[in-house]
Amino acid sequence: MLVLLVIFMVVTPLIKQEVPVELPLAESSRQTQDLSQLILTVQTDGSLLLNHETIPQEELTARLATIYASRADKTLFLQADRNLLYDRVVTVMDQCRAAGVTTIGVITQKPKTPE
Repeated sequence: MLVLLVIFMVVTPLIKQEVPVELPLAESSRQTQDLSQLILTVQTDGSLLLNHETIPQEELTARLATIYASRADKTLFLQADRNLLYDRVVTVMDQCRAAGVTTIGVITQKPKTPE
């Protein structure tokens, strides 16, 4: 029992539920430190996640408007799969602007350097 407990204690933090999104590459990509910010993820199939919670496309503007109505900081981070059509990303950004978002940060990742 003790061995199983130790195994679970070691393995559990390593299992991280990530959304499978291939982010665009950017040399100047950097980590954000503010964990209170909302992250909107647009997956390859076009589905939307708001802080890892699935949200229907037609509810996006209303949900964001409700959230940002009481917030002074109207910043949103957009994490879109790099294989999406440009039109799809612009449509989502337009919906965010219609909801009152004033600043949209685009999440990217640094290219892997050969070792």
